Amino acid sequence: MLVFAFAQPLRYAIPVRFICLAGVCDSFYLLLNSLDPSIGVICPSGGVIDCATVTTSIYSHVVGIPLPLFGLCLFSLFAALTFLDHPDAMLFMYVFALVSVSYLVGVELFVLHAICLYCTFAHVLGLLNGIPLYLSIRSEPGKVWIH
Repeated sequence: MLVFAFAQPLRYAIPVRFICLAGVCDSFYLLLNSLDPSIGVICPSGGVIDCATVTTSIYSHVVGIPLPLFGLCLFSLFAALTFLDHPDAMLFMYVFALVSVSYLVGVELFVLHAICLYCTFAHVLGLLNGIPLYLSIRSEPGKVWIH
């Protein structure tokens, strides 16, 4: 069994919370657009940057659930874990986010040939969450271990 143990709470919780707040806002805006496409995203269209192509594609839902709902839940849970002091769970969530972002960016670039600025913003925020997590782990490397 693989277990990550941290001897101290996440030192950089405040930046993670601000990143997550921005991610929740962005995901909520995309979710509103997904639920009511008449809202429309304010984004260029017709070129490489084309939010409408991305947000209305078949890849924008998983089993009928809009992807922004997953983003909203992920950012909310990530922020909640900073209050509950669960950096080990945050590490697993970060790895999940990293794999998800890689897949979604691949779909945008190689399948849809379009990039959504709001989606990219959420992807960047998700990746930025790894910096405070990394700094917290690195601050006392002898205190982190894998069993």
